[in-house]
Amino acid sequence: MTSMLKILLKNGTGRYATRLYPAEAREPFAKNRADLSFDPGCCRLCKTCSRKCPTGAIEVDKENRTWKRDVFSCVFCGDCIEACPKSCLSFVARPPLPQKHHQQAVVYATVPERSKK
Repeated sequence: MTSMLKILLKNGTGRYATRLYPAEAREPFAKNRADLSFDPGCCRLCKTCSRKCPTGAIEVDKENRTWKRDVFSCVFCGDCIEACPKSCLSFVARPPLPQKHHQQAVVYATVPERSKK
């Protein structure tokens, strides 16, 4: 009984065993694949990223000039980054924001028209 009391007092008066996320965010590890970043300014809408995505998380619509990624389907493998001929995709070290609903977890981007020279 006394050993149990020691454990209870130690756990009750000591520090927390885990971080108080999101108040205390941990620094990301080196080479962390935290989130996928897309630069719509350099995209040609060639659909190479959507063809290379093993889960089908990326959809490109040339007609409406939109690029869409489903955050719940993406496994952050990096195949789309390697396949993009213009390097519009990259990993960034910030963690993705938590989402409750699937509609909030879809990232939309409108690709601007390019001026014809």
